[in-house]
Amino acid sequence: MDAGSWIIAISVIIIAVAFVVLVIFLVMMLVSVKKTVESAERMCRDLHMKVDAFDPYFRVITHLGNALEKASISENLEERVGARLEKSGKIVDIAIDATNWAMIGLSLWKKITGGRG
Repeated sequence: MDAGSWIIAISVIIIAVAFVVLVIFLVMMLVSVKKTVESAERMCRDLHMKVDAFDPYFRVITHLGNALEKASISENLEERVGARLEKSGKIVDIAIDATNWAMIGLSLWKKITGGRG
């Protein structure tokens, strides 16, 4: 074999070794990724179990929130009704005052006209 053949043979061997090293590196990386994915799956299952364990508490909190919302709506309604009653009470007072003034005016008119009309 001449020098050119030796160089080609050595180059092919170097390329083959580099390819083997690359394959080994990729296999190690895939094994690492597989372990990471398995660990993530375990964590997701664990987290799902923990969330399921808190589900009754979430339901209680939801019911409590609904009850507080209903109480708030009821209280708001009571305030509005109370405000309207208060306002209508003022209107009634004004109407009574107006009627009293009308009666006073009518009695004055009768006194002035001498009861003629």
